[in-house]
Amino acid sequence: MKHTRRRVLTAAAAVAAAAPALLAGAAPPAAAASADGTLTVTTVNRSGADVVVHGISVIDSATGALAQVDSGVATPLPPGRYRVGTKIQEPDITDTLAGTIVTVRAGVATPVTFDARQGRELKVGLDDPPGPGSLYTQELLASICDGGVAFTGTTNAPGKLFVIPDASVGATLGYGSVWTAPGDVIEVVGGEALTAPPVASVDLATLGTVNTEVRRGPWSGNGGVAPGVSPSAPGCMQWASGDVRQTDGPYRVAYHLSMGDWNWFYGGGVAAWSADRTVREGETSTLVFNGAVSGPVRYLPWTSKGTLGFFTAGLYADPVLDGRDLSVKADVALYRGSTLVASRKGLGNSTDSAVRTFYGPVRTSAWYTLKAHAVRSETVAPLRPDRLSTAVDAAFRFHAGPGSKAVAPGWLTRFVPAGLDFENSAAPGTDTPVRLTLDRTSTQAGVPMWPSTVRKVEVFASPDGGGSWRPLTVTHTTAGWSALLPAQASPTSVSLSARVTDTGGNTAVTTVYRAFTVR
Repeated sequence: MKHTRRRVLTAAAAVAAAAPALLAGAAPPAAAASADGTLTVTTVNRSGADVVVHGISVIDSATGALAQVDSGVATPLPPGRYRVGTKIQEPDITDTLAGTIVTVRAGVATPVTFDARQGRELKVGLDDPPGPGSLYTQELLASICDGGVAFTGTTNAPGKLFVIPDASVGATLGYGSVWTAPGDVIEVVGGEALTAPPVASVDLATLGTVNTEVRRGPWSGNGGVAPGVSPSAPGCMQWASGDVRQTDGPYRVAYHLSMGDWNWFYGGGVAAWSADRTVREGETSTLVFNGAVSGPVRYLPWTSKGTLGFFTAGLYADPVLDGRDLSVKADVALYRGSTLVASRKGLGNSTDSAVRTFYGPVRTSAWYTLKAHAVRSETVAPLRPDRLSTAVDAAFRFHAGPGSKAVAPGWLTRFVPAGLDFENSAAPGTDTPVRLTLDRTSTQAGVPMWPSTVRKVEVFASPDGGGSWRPLTVTHTTAGWSALLPAQASPTSVSLSARVTDTGGNTAVTTVYRAFTVR
């Protein structure tokens, strides 16, 4: 198992890119210098020797401006309240995390001493810890925060991470621990006053479990990505969780997590997907990446000032998760009646230079049809020959004119088949229910949604890659729309198509070829 070290938010990482520099290495103007105070940070290691630490973070809590200073140097600063944080590392890679909040006054020298000998060991344990010979490895994480914002932090192994207590007003300690074994992760977070001993015991019964599946994706090697997990809400204990596995799916990982909101991010050069889950004590749920029936989502055509626009990068996306593939290659055509008005090939996001938005003229009030056909491009990663969702179509028919300013009426369809296995296959001889999510989202800023009410939903399935289509039974209940694919007599691939008609006669057709297979 490959284990990637996690990264805690540090002051430099969290603030430097966005905040103005408090110090730029040059002396401040003489006029301003007389109004400054000074800050000198002294750092002492666990052996009692003064040591020089570079890059100590000093953050103006009012403006967020960041300075990175060296210990032992009197640094001029404007009067104000400052967050000061760093870690003192020993030759054996033991870390002592230190942070405090100080007030700098004009003309006053302010000393801060971080003495690693005062550090207390961070201990986070389980009420039922893994026994001898266990494959679990543990990593500790700690952040020092002010107002819920981390301004310094680090990670290390048990016995190698200490925290210096501090009584400054507003300073708190956020901590976490991750136990990792093949197919299993225990990830917990907590918080204390920075004056409290950094010791915690976690009751496993208070955790929730999210069984995360990474199924076999369309790319060879999954494009080198794996899901990372971190707390959703900004707060003291927030970090980017390392990938548990960097291997080809399919595989499963059970995440046992503290109660609260968590985010899964699965991304790389081929896709960017995310999911949020609320974890509750004792509850178990399932989250699937690389699920079946990737297809068009969210983006609908719009008209404004005599022009029609359509964003093509949403033609390939997971039907459940947020995000989209980064390999779309699309051809789009606009018709007025049966007359071709405009067309363009090679749109999408499969290369950095690809144009993502199609534009066509709307010079006459008439019925228009926009047709988009997309495939995944191998410019981002090699594709599997046995991949699913080999091609997708989206077609919209609606009335528009040169004065129209609206997102066109129409509803995309997301297909979510139930009962598929780890290979996104349905069992032979078994009916397959398919949940239908009708998707109509306002995605164009400043362009209103044209009213549209669904009148009819029709769904079709093809066992031969779109050569022939058979209607499916469609059901509408208070729970939503669904279709039922009857049991297939022999192994095959199934393509799906849905046509949604609204009360104004506008239609939208969503088609996914080789949506899933039957074993």
